[in-house]
Amino acid sequence: HYSWCLTERYESLLDRFHFEFEVEGLEHWTLLNTKPSGFMIVTAHVGNWEIASRIPSGPEQRTMHLAREEEIDPAAQKYFQELLDSRGGSKLQTHFLGDGLGHGVELLHALQVGDVVALQCDRPRQSSAVVEIPFFGTSFPMPEGPAALARAAEVPILPMFAFREGRRRYRIFFKPPIFVPRTQNRAADVCKTIDVLGEHLVWAIGREPYQWHCFVDVRDP
Repeated sequence: HYSWCLTERYESLLDRFHFEFEVEGLEHWTLLNTKPSGFMIVTAHVGNWEIASRIPSGPEQRTMHLAREEEIDPAAQKYFQELLDSRGGSKLQTHFLGDGLGHGVELLHALQVGDVVALQCDRPRQSSAVVEIPFFGTSFPMPEGPAALARAAEVPILPMFAFREGRRRYRIFFKPPIFVPRTQNRAADVCKTIDVLGEHLVWAIGREPYQWHCFVDVRDP
């Protein structure tokens, strides 16, 4: 599954291949796109999450910002970057997360001007704050970042998962938007949001466990 998803990710960037999509929960995507304010798409390393960027984001094609880590292999990162650079004029922008707060400021600004920001919730970065969620009989650390960013920008979170069902065929699920509370208790607001997001993550992994691209043991020692 991982090899096919990786291959089809690059094929999708070449714009020479036809992809088929079945979308469930499209009304949630449509609802947020009828409003001028920005919103976040939060997903996980399940199936081919980047494929959803091919879905038009509204009649005016608002810009979508994908936040991701750099490739581990320098040659793969160079190839990926060259593919992205060749798509000049695209309404899709990729942000490679690094150290410091710079990328967070960029993504916050994008949300504030009405763009869409997409990022993942199942791989905490080193030294990042996490919230433990119930996870198939154990616990799992989810990063605070997505919930904290949505709260700061005062935008909703749209959970999304893209499952591979065949050669260049995907079924995309949009879950109901999560509206982040904004009380005087920031920590409680973030935890409440992550609890809901965690339920969607567990659902997605439970539906297609072999499409969760996780290569480390997440169980408690």
